[in-house]
Amino acid sequence: LVLDVYSGLSLDHYSMFQDDCFLEPPSEIFLTDSSDSNLASFLKSYNLTGIEAISLDKLKYEPPAHYIILSSSLRNQPSRVKIRDLMRNYGHHEISLISRNASVYSPIPNGCLIADGVYVGPEANLTEGNILLFNSVISRLSTLKRDTFISANVTVTAHKSIGACSFIGAGATIDANIGSLCVVGSGS
Repeated sequence: LVLDVYSGLSLDHYSMFQDDCFLEPPSEIFLTDSSDSNLASFLKSYNLTGIEAISLDKLKYEPPAHYIILSSSLRNQPSRVKIRDLMRNYGHHEISLISRNASVYSPIPNGCLIADGVYVGPEANLTEGNILLFNSVISRLSTLKRDTFISANVTVTAHKSIGACSFIGAGATIDANIGSLCVVGSGS
């Protein structure tokens, strides 16, 4: 499920879709983690009142079948897999956020965040929990493993792979395969 809301429009202007089919928006959407995370701050700044922050402790007390957006806070990146498994155990459904100003030519899995100006080429392989910040380019036939964090203005060239839970700093150009749990500094 993908929620198109990241471009800063009000909730009256977002749409939800799955596999190119538009869906009726859910009545309640929650953002996990603390209310001071990067994504929570972003959503508050645009008065998206239908999306509220919920702590991990409260997840187990909420009725199942609510839709959940995982926080994009970098400090919580290593624990996203555990949080996702916990959410599933409680019956919650994770959704992705995508900007209307992104160009995506490959399928979008659950739990992704795709910001303004991002380009994802044909036959690129995104996986759960990928975060792609502003103006990044993921070239065709490239692979991002689970919970990879791509900062703004990053370019990943064709046929390259970035391992799970890795962080790529702003302005980096990736022209080699990167393993899991790696950090690539800004401008590299």
